[in-house]
Amino acid sequence: MRAAEILVELGNAPASFEVEVNDYSYGSVYHSESKELGLDLYLSREISGIIIEFAVHGRYDISKTGNAIKVFSTVKDMLIRALNDFLEPEDEYIKFSADSSEPSRVKLYWRMVPEISEILGPEWKYVKRTPAGGIHLYVWERINKVINEKPVQSAWISDLTYNRPNKVLTMRLSNGISYSIPNITRTTFEQWLKSPSKGFFFHNKIKDNYQVRKI
Repeated sequence: MRAAEILVELGNAPASFEVEVNDYSYGSVYHSESKELGLDLYLSREISGIIIEFAVHGRYDISKTGNAIKVFSTVKDMLIRALNDFLEPEDEYIKFSADSSEPSRVKLYWRMVPEISEILGPEWKYVKRTPAGGIHLYVWERINKVINEKPVQSAWISDLTYNRPNKVLTMRLSNGISYSIPNITRTTFEQWLKSPSKGFFFHNKIKDNYQVRKI
């Protein structure tokens, strides 16, 4: 390897960071900090899951930090350690959230989605990225918590996935496009599965009675 290539690789290597965990009345907070990059990563525990946030010098747009590759590689190392240290077997979800008024944060979090999915592995599933009231959600759930994913007999609906904890149904069409339908009851989901025409059920029972959002 040439000297220039070695220097580039070293320049993009992850920076060192420190870790601390603090317990508060509202829950535990895991904090990773790289002083070299001014990078902070926080994992906050909720009742059944974890929220992730991070920033560089208080910013959420790393494209202007001067070394986006180094920042990303450091964030990935931070996340690997944090999820290994902080994630509990009973945690059902991991999520980011960003307001539409913060486009830099939205863009950054969206770029992190494949990194998180790679770190979590096959036991987790990325289930939605749906703006709700101006809030973008980036959510992973354990596979054993995302239940009733069923292939269906339909000319244009390829499968239906029902998330019981959140009562959200995902409908995937044969052309690969998916739609999120919140506030679906388990009974409605089962009726839909048993209906002789999944398309007719959608148009007759779902389309005009629920919010159907393209994912």
